[in-house]
Amino acid sequence: MPEPKTLFVALQGTLDLVTPPIAKKPSHAITAENVQPLWGGGFGRIEGYEKVDGGAAPSEHIYYRLIPSDVVTEDMLDGTVEINGKVGVVSAVDVETNSLRVVAVSLTGVSGDAVVITKADTSVINTTLSYLITFGFGENAEEQAQYLAEAHKFILDNVQTPIGDGVLRGVVDLDGQLIAFRDNAGQLAVSMGNTDRSWSAVPDVYEVLVKAVVTPAAFVEGVDVVVDGVTAKIYASTFAADGQTGILYLDKSVSATADLSVTVAGTEQAQTEGTVSLVQYSVGKTWTFEYHNFYAGSGSRYAYGTNGDQVAEIRPNGLVIPIPVYDTRSVTALEVHKNHLFVAFEGGQYGHCAVGEPLNWEILLGAEQFGTGDEITDLQSMPGGYLLIGCKNSIHVLSGSTRDDWTAYTLTKKIGITAGTLTSSFVPIAHTNNGFIDVTQTEAVGNFIAAEIEANSLLGDDAFTKKYTNFFAHSQKKAHNQIRFYQRGLTRHLIIQLLSDGKNRATFFTYPKALEGVWDTNDNTYFAFDDGFIYRQNNDICSFAGEDIYWVLRPAYTHTGSPMDVKSWQSFELQMSSEGSLNLSFTHSLDYGSMEHAQSRSEIQGVFGGGGRWDEAQWDNFFWSSPDYVTPNVYLNGHSKNISILLSGRSNYEKNFRLEGYTLSYIPRRRYRA
Repeated sequence: MPEPKTLFVALQGTLDLVTPPIAKKPSHAITAENVQPLWGGGFGRIEGYEKVDGGAAPSEHIYYRLIPSDVVTEDMLDGTVEINGKVGVVSAVDVETNSLRVVAVSLTGVSGDAVVITKADTSVINTTLSYLITFGFGENAEEQAQYLAEAHKFILDNVQTPIGDGVLRGVVDLDGQLIAFRDNAGQLAVSMGNTDRSWSAVPDVYEVLVKAVVTPAAFVEGVDVVVDGVTAKIYASTFAADGQTGILYLDKSVSATADLSVTVAGTEQAQTEGTVSLVQYSVGKTWTFEYHNFYAGSGSRYAYGTNGDQVAEIRPNGLVIPIPVYDTRSVTALEVHKNHLFVAFEGGQYGHCAVGEPLNWEILLGAEQFGTGDEITDLQSMPGGYLLIGCKNSIHVLSGSTRDDWTAYTLTKKIGITAGTLTSSFVPIAHTNNGFIDVTQTEAVGNFIAAEIEANSLLGDDAFTKKYTNFFAHSQKKAHNQIRFYQRGLTRHLIIQLLSDGKNRATFFTYPKALEGVWDTNDNTYFAFDDGFIYRQNNDICSFAGEDIYWVLRPAYTHTGSPMDVKSWQSFELQMSSEGSLNLSFTHSLDYGSMEHAQSRSEIQGVFGGGGRWDEAQWDNFFWSSPDYVTPNVYLNGHSKNISILLSGRSNYEKNFRLEGYTLSYIPRRRYRA
């Protein structure tokens, strides 16, 4: 009688939709939705996202069991609890155990500490603490995870939208200070998030033209100027090459009359030209941003953005300073390179500011412009000191450091870059009219080649040149060296993981609604749907802002050796790590889903990871609920030449996991007879 055999398959973390089924590697997947490739191979579920504003994020909150010395009542629900200066919100009342479930970022206290409970009707109860413990509700890991998700959802429902009534057009994150750009009744509203979850309009900026300037250096940031008896503070200033004319950006309006004296510290330093205006920005335009510190101060890392009509400098205090680029054409791209701010204009030209002076675009002071002969879609600073200029039908490279040694040349005239997809990873990749490419520097310094990447051969023409081509933005997931490409008007998006050997892995993920905008920063990725909220990707949130994450993975059909031998399938054991509880759905399919075989029904199995573990590296540490390796096993049935297992799950509370491989047990039966 044939002996039972086993086959272990290590999952590689990628789709393969191109290779013929009989030749596909069983380590690759033929369905992979809402799972992402991980370092070292394997799949993990896509992370969730949350709404955010200026207050503490939902992901920062946990829940507590709090027992006061007084009797709890149902009307304490939605009230607040204050202990030792820390405040939490009551999300549930358990009268039977006389305890409150409190959602907070941090609560500390010991028995006897003063507790102030403020009910939703604003009535106040002063009591003392009997018992306080982190979590403390739920009889098992699954229930505790559900309560934590409810705590996050409780805060999600209290997050506020930025000022406005329309689509969110831009998000800036400067050291945790959120600044939002949102349409509002035919105008653009720019607001700052406050810690109490409210939003405040950013300060108004007034643009004043001056002439007969005596000493341009007198008009520095923070200095007071007096015009016709009105004192205003300077936010910024810029001057012509000859220093005789310029623009002052002030905190209040002054007289629009021409030839008025502009004094600093009692001395006339200029005269007004008669033009004063409140700075406003176009509505209905999506902003893109780059971050840079041109001024070398600890607090001068600013954002630089454009909406296609205007260019601006955005500061942490909410100031939005317009940058005069002296060109009326639409702006198609923006980038920081070699301490210059580069801007591309409609018509195929691109230029830059004076070195280290983003507000100064006077050519005589070091600004410059170049032409490509093609519409520019994207700019990207590359490792090695080169600027990549992506165009609609060509790609160009700029080398050098300043206007004295710039050298521009054409990389190719046969490939064009899709706007918003030129990335800044160590190997720049982008979407083109021929699928995805990378731009690799050769051994000869300054020489580059553009080549098709492996992801094209994994997902095929249907994915990259026909069905999924409407990309408009990208972001980076640095933890796994991923580039994510987002589609406009669609809910399905793409992940490409770059490996050190030049190969790629790729999967898809799907959000509940179509995206309106994506803004990537060094630490976070923000995006917008059509509801005006700011959303942020987050590993600690196990839902799509409270909605279930549905994931599915089907590895390729495996023949376990010969594709002509019939096998009797015994069992399937999954190799994975999971923190907390996880419910998996298993089904198996035989002979490519042939109608000649009875296919399996879905089976749901609970998986529990975590537990206590003494740390071997630091002997005095004990970690509770550390991720553990688990091996759920499913009994199989049927006879066929090949088999594929479908794994799936749906939840808004389950922690993430890592699927690393699987083991099949089977008995070889006979050679297949045609």
